[in-house]
Amino acid sequence: MVALGVDVLIVNPNSATALNPVLKEAHDAGVLVVATDQHVTSECAYNVVIDHAEWFADITRWVCEQLGGKGNIVIVTGITGHPANEERMRGCNEVLKEYPEINVLAVVEGAWNFDVAEKNMAPIIAAHRGEIDAVLAQDGHFLGIVRAFEAAGIKPGDPEFPKIMTTDYTLMSLQKWKEILEAMPSFKGYMRLNTPAYSADALMFAIRLAQGKQINEEYERVKAPGTMYPGWTFLLPLPPAITNEDVARLLEEYKYQAATYQIDYFLPEVEVDAYFKK
Repeated sequence: MVALGVDVLIVNPNSATALNPVLKEAHDAGVLVVATDQHVTSECAYNVVIDHAEWFADITRWVCEQLGGKGNIVIVTGITGHPANEERMRGCNEVLKEYPEINVLAVVEGAWNFDVAEKNMAPIIAAHRGEIDAVLAQDGHFLGIVRAFEAAGIKPGDPEFPKIMTTDYTLMSLQKWKEILEAMPSFKGYMRLNTPAYSADALMFAIRLAQGKQINEEYERVKAPGTMYPGWTFLLPLPPAITNEDVARLLEEYKYQAATYQIDYFLPEVEVDAYFKK
């Protein structure tokens, strides 16, 4: 793409470091480089990302608070070694230090995939049947986790079904969430959005940078090179959360979308402008 003469390159990396030589090559050729969704460690790129540690710390704290600071949990992670997953687990572990009576029964990899989460949860459910008070999972796992319990003969409403879970923001996950609430009104679910709309956010930042707008270094969510990552970093605010109270409304609002549709959110233009000088 550099050879084609592009002016801006937006990447969604699976590694914080693997693309660095390519990003430097693009930068040296005069291309504006923006990484989104997760950060890179190249000083040649701008990062437009949420603080993944902050994101999963918020979700972890919600689970701990719903349990009253005491109980057994299972943690389902993303892809081990992925920069977003590593940051999320750092935030999670910091919060868990504040809750010594939260007992982590197991930590399993879900790889942000329903099928992987279902497969890897199966032996955990077998080993800890009836002991799991809550499941603390990253996004992309909820349906697989529920299927694993159901495959073990544990249905929503059964005493062994966890009363607290982090959920998901696809419409098919929201539909399952609704079904669980109908069978088990005491169930509590929660999830913060983390969606493909980050690409739209990155584009809005890239346009302003390409136009030569100056960065507002005094804005609290702007991190100068070296203060967080080697390159300039624009930390997006935490996206909205979904709770039990939102499920029916969102299903109605997006009823004409496909079951795989993810509830989206991107920054209003006026909020993007706050990252730049007037």
